[in-house]
Amino acid sequence: MCAKDLEQKRLCLVAPEWAPPAISIHVLYPSRRDLTLAGRQFLAVLIKYMDLYATTVASEKAVP
Repeated sequence: MCAKDLEQKRLCLVAPEWAPPAISIHVLYPSRRDLTLAGRQFLAVLIKYMDLYATTVASEKAVP
């Protein structure tokens, strides 16, 4: 979300060794029928960015 601003030094990390705790996300929808196209696309984007976030956090924690 703010990677570009960090790269261009408009923002800086004040506590680079800190990361928020992991969270769980649950998705609920009103029926057992298939999700709409919009619902499936939303879930796909959510999964993509949550996986990217998890990978980024894990790699930052691995760096001494």
